[in-house]
Amino acid sequence: MSHIPSADGTEPRGLEIRLFGLFELSIDGMAIPAISRRDGDRILAFLILQERPVSKATVADTFWPGTGSQESLRQSLTSMRRALGDHAWRLGGQAGALSFDTTGAGVDVIAFDNLARSDRLEDLLSAAALHRAPLLDERHEEWARKARSDRKRVLTDLLHRASHLARDCGDLPRSCALLHRLTRAKPTMEHAWSDLMAVLMASGERAVALEQYAAFSTYLKSRHGLAPSPEMEAMHTRLRTDEGRPSDPASAPVGRSGVGGAVPLSSTLYVQRAADVSLAAALDRGESIIRIQGPRQTGKSSVLARGLQHARALGNTTYVLEFERLAAEDLASMKTLCLRVASILAAQLDGDPDPGADWSDAMGPGVNLERFVLRHVLGEKPTPVVIAMDDVDRLFTYPFASDFFALLRAWHGRHAFEPDRPLGRLTMALVFATDAHLYLRNLNHSPFNVGARIAVEDLSAEELDELVRRYGATFGSRAERAQFHVLVGGHAYFACKALQAMEENGWSVAELGAHAGREDGPLADSLGALWRLLGSDADLVAEVKAVLAGGRCSDAAFDRLRSGGILAGEPERPLFRSGVLKTYLAAHA
Repeated sequence: MSHIPSADGTEPRGLEIRLFGLFELSIDGMAIPAISRRDGDRILAFLILQERPVSKATVADTFWPGTGSQESLRQSLTSMRRALGDHAWRLGGQAGALSFDTTGAGVDVIAFDNLARSDRLEDLLSAAALHRAPLLDERHEEWARKARSDRKRVLTDLLHRASHLARDCGDLPRSCALLHRLTRAKPTMEHAWSDLMAVLMASGERAVALEQYAAFSTYLKSRHGLAPSPEMEAMHTRLRTDEGRPSDPASAPVGRSGVGGAVPLSSTLYVQRAADVSLAAALDRGESIIRIQGPRQTGKSSVLARGLQHARALGNTTYVLEFERLAAEDLASMKTLCLRVASILAAQLDGDPDPGADWSDAMGPGVNLERFVLRHVLGEKPTPVVIAMDDVDRLFTYPFASDFFALLRAWHGRHAFEPDRPLGRLTMALVFATDAHLYLRNLNHSPFNVGARIAVEDLSAEELDELVRRYGATFGSRAERAQFHVLVGGHAYFACKALQAMEENGWSVAELGAHAGREDGPLADSLGALWRLLGSDADLVAEVKAVLAGGRCSDAAFDRLRSGGILAGEPERPLFRSGVLKTYLAAHA
């Protein structure tokens, strides 16, 4: 995060105030929490947003309604001046009035307002970056709600204008990213969805354009009971029939021959979920830590792949670390892990720098890895960086896990307190299934209780129906549709494998049910792997038997069985993730 431009366009002179999201005030890079005493932060925000002197009586009536206490106001102003220190002179005004002088200070809302008036794409992008969260997100007073609503209207306008400017200069990925953000900010704005579909079509992403129509149509129906306009319906029809256009090989369905792993970005079979939207929003905000958590085979890697695509469209540089691929020798110690992580990052850098060239054992592996990241991954470029770490829970059982995750937590802290230094540009996306609290003793020294949490859940009934439609499958009756839902549940991997098997073998749902749980059936590999994982732990097998008998599950066992991809629901009312899984375990447990 860079310095906020000052109110008069100069570089800020030590004082920075952020009103988007939670109130933040810092002087020379140091946060000043004392400003919150006696409503100081609220009064300061109020004065900044008024943009003119306000009578002391009005301020007192606003913050102490019913009493209009001048004494409370006097005490608050004294506390504020003490917290502001050398900047206390800014809090003044004419006789009987109050104002706050922002000259030379960096105030995000003032910079946002100024940049949003520009017709230059670069200025509009800077304004959009400043709107990292709703204005004064936790303030619900009328003055705060009005200011928040006003800035949201400005944001939607500038995103729309910026998307057109980006499209006109040929930057379709950026135009697409801006329109994605616009549809999230104002999901009822139909022309934003139409523009997004048009840009995706121009980018050769017809399948993704159709996906946006489905998302908009579902939103209108579920929230407002409405259908898209006739013009939008006509656009959708043209997209589906691809009128007058040659066949686009990239839009052909892919992934049916190899279900498993991340769904290819070009696949027409991928169904967008809430996790995709939440991840994109977290990347838009430039979160330091993003935790992507879900049980095995819920599609976490597919969500991550699309999040990284979105990050690249925003202009971020992305790197991927897949911990599942680390060899045993890479996990022998903290040093071997840090060296291997640095080597994997180096292979994704231009010039492939040698991590061992300036490695010093005297400084410790964590310090060496940080030096490498600062010098080579972040470097001097102003570009935001996203490092995705898939399957990080593989490290949980190793003795050095706490040290490694403490290092990531330290980087997170530096992101907050040094926003203008290199680590302030770093986002770490951690993907895992197992709850960290089961293995790490102090979560406060880890990245697993901070940042944005993205929950990747099983498919909903509506999402499962959409997946069926994309595979081109049909059911003879509602009963057959219901039978399929029970058989695969919301298990995305099972659903794809089952639909593939039905297509290849010409099976009905009943025939699928007869084959699905067999040792030579379409789900044999996955079911067998789950049983081998479960069968090695007699206590977990006993817990599964209890659930099969209609009993509850202990909290500790439930956490392990849920992250392992076997159970859903709650410990008191555990559910198997799919009917075929329940049947298979009943036959083997």
